[in-house]
Amino acid sequence: MASMDTLALETLTDIWVLFKHSPRTLATITQVSNHWRTATTGIPQLWTAPYITESADMHLLRVQLERAQGLPLFIDIDFRISANELSIATEFTSEGPQKFNAILDVLKPFSQTWRHFTVFGPFYLDVFLKTCFSASLPTPQLIQISIDLMEAPAFHTYSGTPHADSSFQHAPPLLAVRTNGYPQFWGNFAFGSLTALTLGRFVGGNILGWNMFAEAASNSPNLSSIAFIGEIPSTVPVPNGGRLLDLVLPDLTSLSITHIHPTHLLHLIHHLVAPDLRSLAMCLADSEHDFLPFVQAFPLHFPRIEKLAIEMLALNEVAQLSLVTFFAPLPHLTTLRLNFDTIPNALWQALINPAGDANFLPRLNELSLVDVPLHSLQELAFLRDSADHHISTISLHYTNHFRSISIHTPLASTTWLMDTTDLFLSQGETRDIYTWMG
Repeated sequence: MASMDTLALETLTDIWVLFKHSPRTLATITQVSNHWRTATTGIPQLWTAPYITESADMHLLRVQLERAQGLPLFIDIDFRISANELSIATEFTSEGPQKFNAILDVLKPFSQTWRHFTVFGPFYLDVFLKTCFSASLPTPQLIQISIDLMEAPAFHTYSGTPHADSSFQHAPPLLAVRTNGYPQFWGNFAFGSLTALTLGRFVGGNILGWNMFAEAASNSPNLSSIAFIGEIPSTVPVPNGGRLLDLVLPDLTSLSITHIHPTHLLHLIHHLVAPDLRSLAMCLADSEHDFLPFVQAFPLHFPRIEKLAIEMLALNEVAQLSLVTFFAPLPHLTTLRLNFDTIPNALWQALINPAGDANFLPRLNELSLVDVPLHSLQELAFLRDSADHHISTISLHYTNHFRSISIHTPLASTTWLMDTTDLFLSQGETRDIYTWMG
């Protein structure tokens, strides 16, 4: 990305805040001019000192924010700048809360226009977010929030003193019921016009945290997309005779879940009221449980699914076979994307040769298969031989002996399958495959 000499913060609509020690920082690194400078209305001084620290894995630009009172605030930041977007990677020390207030004073004149707000990292996150979304920093146009806690340390440093926090050890700070008096985030949160929400390293088994989130999110009339990264609550007993609240989202059309336990998945299905859900992406990682209860419950709760993406890691054969039966009762399914860690032949045959009412293939217009056990591309002849299929795009990826082979082609015709019958992928041999365009 080209560096920018000026940035008009009065036009800023996106603010990204990333905390320094998060691996995700590496994905947003850009080159910034040593002499990048901005002069803005309503801010006494905001300028970058020409000092850059370099390491093997990142470039950090040292920025000094000076307020009218002459208070210097030194923050390590990583800039990502575009017309409407600003990313800041920060590392706060023991003066974290004071720095929050100073930063908010700088940002407050522009929060009225923010539309996207992204935070990565665990450092003082609950304090920072609660302050950001309180009445002191109004965000009436905010439509998307992304929160990824990345790694959560087992102890927290506050006022320069490390101390253990039993609840913090077992749950990320965002929704944890903390013992050290930190404010609870969701109790002060107003979604307003929010349409998209991403939560990384979610609440774990914290029922109170889930209920606070469910109550706040259910008050958002426009929320259409949610992504959960990491665990969500399981059905553990609710203290003091309490009950789990339903998450009522009538406008939710897209849901993404990664690395979720089957018990938690079933819990979400039973406590999420989203009758218009159209798109679901899941990463399922568990080797001991099958997903049959989920398979049986899902079509009843979300019958309108059109796009389904499933990544299955270390699932046993029973679990995988139960998931295949999951596709058939979805009458509106048009897009299917599957990523298998390992796949037994029985599952592969059930997938490509579904019997009777289980045959979902004629309804698809897009099929994506990753790490499929292709011994011969002729195994895909079911597409060629199915006269009534409507698949317009197929994507394949296969890895064998450290070599990756990818095919992505629109099926303008099916002749490309006939042209590749002499290409075999076997345990002892891997040949180059190129893309044929029908």
